[in-house]
Amino acid sequence: MATDTADLSRPSTGWAEQLTAELMANDEQLRALRPRDEVTAAMHRPGLRLAQVVAEAMTGYADRPALAERATELVTDPVTGRATRRLLPRFETTTYGELWSRVRAVAAAWRHHPTDPLRPGDFVATLGFTSADYATVDLACVHEGAVSVPLPAGSSAALIGEIPVTSNRPSSTSGRSAGHKAVASSVGSLSPANCRSRRNATGPFRKRLSNSSRRKFALRLLASSGDR
Repeated sequence: MATDTADLSRPSTGWAEQLTAELMANDEQLRALRPRDEVTAAMHRPGLRLAQVVAEAMTGYADRPALAERATELVTDPVTGRATRRLLPRFETTTYGELWSRVRAVAAAWRHHPTDPLRPGDFVATLGFTSADYATVDLACVHEGAVSVPLPAGSSAALIGEIPVTSNRPSSTSGRSAGHKAVASSVGSLSPANCRSRRNATGPFRKRLSNSSRRKFALRLLASSGDR
């Protein structure tokens, strides 16, 4: 029996609308995820910058879950004393409101740093793996108008160390040489490999960060941002 494959691959608009209406009527979770008209309108106001559009979405959906991560716990080996991370059979969710609060805290810590504040147009190099922390750092770059430079976590220290150097160019917004900031995200997933980063492109400062140093740096950053 012949089958009209064109109808299957390209369903009519009426069919799609009918399916959507049935799902909305019978699926409570889907209804809860439906976009809010007032938030959509706020995000589409003319003249908004990217950071303002993101802020409208984050505050408009503050009560909705934004991220979910597998819950873990640290388990210490009684023989070696080594701690490993064990996955638990549940997920921990973060709402848009909670995520935006973290983003603003990290952004404030960068902006009000006593000796090396972040300015719009600065480059922020991030080394880490997919996680809620990584998303927080990336959104903090949007919040502050910084240029996010995600570093390849699987690359060698020599290759990673050259990435900020090759990005040394004048900022398009101010004409000055853009600074570079090194940020360690996803503290629990940091690679043991060393990385080098150049901070403040106009200066000679270069520092090699060991795994333990990166952990301490990230923990100090998160601790300081939580007080703001």
